[in-house]
Amino acid sequence: MAKINWSGNDNYCRVTAINGNPVSGPQDYNNKEFPVGTTFTLQADPSYESQYGGQEQTQMFFKWTALVVNSVYEDPVQDSSSLENQYARETTLTITKNMAGKSVLLSAQYTAEDLLGKIPINAEWIYDYTPCNIVSYTGDVDVYGENGTYFSSSAGVGSTLTFKVTEPTAGASYRWFLFTAGGEGSIGSLVQYFPGENGDTFTLEVTQEMMDSYSGVYPYKVSAVQWDHNDSCEVMVGGGKIISADGVPVSEGQVTSFENEAYLNNIGGNYGSFTPGTVLEIQADNATNVWEQLSNIPSVPRAALFRSTNFVPGKGEITTVSDTMIEYVVPDQGTVLILPGDADNLFTWSYALYDIDNAGSEETTPDAQQPPETSQPEVPQVTPEREVQVKAFAQRLYENILQRSADQTGLDQWADVLLSGQESGAKVAQGFVDSDEFKARNLSDEEYIKILYRAFLGREADTAGLSAWLDVLDSGLSRMHVFKGFAESDEFTNICNNYGIIRGNAVLTAPMDQNEGVTKFVARCYELCLGRKADTNGINAWCNQILTGANTAKQAAYGFVFSNEFKAKNLSNEEYVKTLYRVFMDREADPEGLGAWIGVLESGQSREHVFDGFADSPEFREICAGYGIQ
Repeated sequence: MAKINWSGNDNYCRVTAINGNPVSGPQDYNNKEFPVGTTFTLQADPSYESQYGGQEQTQMFFKWTALVVNSVYEDPVQDSSSLENQYARETTLTITKNMAGKSVLLSAQYTAEDLLGKIPINAEWIYDYTPCNIVSYTGDVDVYGENGTYFSSSAGVGSTLTFKVTEPTAGASYRWFLFTAGGEGSIGSLVQYFPGENGDTFTLEVTQEMMDSYSGVYPYKVSAVQWDHNDSCEVMVGGGKIISADGVPVSEGQVTSFENEAYLNNIGGNYGSFTPGTVLEIQADNATNVWEQLSNIPSVPRAALFRSTNFVPGKGEITTVSDTMIEYVVPDQGTVLILPGDADNLFTWSYALYDIDNAGSEETTPDAQQPPETSQPEVPQVTPEREVQVKAFAQRLYENILQRSADQTGLDQWADVLLSGQESGAKVAQGFVDSDEFKARNLSDEEYIKILYRAFLGREADTAGLSAWLDVLDSGLSRMHVFKGFAESDEFTNICNNYGIIRGNAVLTAPMDQNEGVTKFVARCYELCLGRKADTNGINAWCNQILTGANTAKQAAYGFVFSNEFKAKNLSNEEYVKTLYRVFMDREADPEGLGAWIGVLESGQSREHVFDGFADSPEFREICAGYGIQ
């Protein structure tokens, strides 16, 4: 017995008999067992012919194809011998031994007589994205297009097709690939890579081998991938998120979030376009010691990224900051996918990784580069001299931050994690600043900043700098946000270098420290609605609601305006409207507008109705946009 997963095209063909016994009406033949030798009588749907204007049968005919695959679109093998007649409205399919446990994909293509002995070869196009076109050809070729630019062809053995990049970048090099097409406009399997073909024009010769391996269902596709000189790289993170670019938290305008991506086991993430060389801070949803980076071929927009099953190694430099955080230098590649963990465990379908640059000397082009390995900061060897240096660094933190001499136990513990490379200078300093002992000093904002100047810049605060950092805290951002600015400064880098310490980065996990714009927006709501500064728990909760998409900006504002704390103020209608002007218009109420809105309330409309009028205004949308919130 053979279990057959039948995947035919119900629109164009149907089963009319099994072993000569007629069947009537639609039948479900999926996942049913049939003995080897079972015959199916197949009939093409005559209505399909009418789509071509009922052309004469001498010009048009049906071509049947039986494609045997391990699973849908995987390892296709054409089995024409199982068909009694490939070219007829009606034919018979016989189940053979090689079909056991596999799927049979049937197609009844309505085609022209002059296409016999040719194979379809197209310029790549995915989701309206066409990186190259056919510009010339020789031999037995039919092309489709206009004005000397063609997107598809049918070509015989010995003919040639010349492809050219649609909009080449000056000075850029390209790589050329031949694929089989997959379903729904996707890319299937990589057939051939053409080393040494690095220009924006490429000529393909149709060989007998291509003809013999043609599946009969999906055309070949030629793809050009820009290999360098990209103005931007689209970076996508699955199972994590991009949180900053060159030290500045990313805004909603820079990255776009996605949830439940089916091709990545329903994990979420975000993506955005960045200039090559940009340093991104990427945080994983879960701790990991493995980071995978893949650049897809063909080089398609993110919308089609998961339709590709063919990848090359990403070339971005990765520096591990912690078990959930990396710094990533954006590479000169069109697209790249970053995954915290093994891609084999995250992808829901099989994929192939082609290390084009290391394919062997005969396939290595002159400008090929080795993909960089995941980089870890090199920890200097422990020597008596270095141990003295490291302990002096830790003693300095005790004196400048805790304002006391180190106890021996604490000094030894901090020195051990620094000497082993377990922690960086920034992370150790974070342990001091975030300690209960330091917090118990209840320092004012000014005193706090002055200590950071001494500890991380090695000097007293200047007036302008002190004022600027005080403004940052007044805007609602946290003390740890300010700490991060000092801990990742050039001055502190130099201090760490002088003590033989790897500086590293501060890692902040509180929601209020993830997006500067969102935090300032929430702090503004506290100030204007409740008339006070935000408490830590409250601002973290509201920031988390907005960052995760649980609440929009309007919904968050509603939470403030209709909170028990706000209601307890017992505002009159006039005071209520004036507050809405400040929150949603960022100005005081004008007399005419104030009177009109009071009149709306006095006519019997609810405060919720008036709230909607303000919250849905263009002015509030502009305020949100200023904070990077959609």
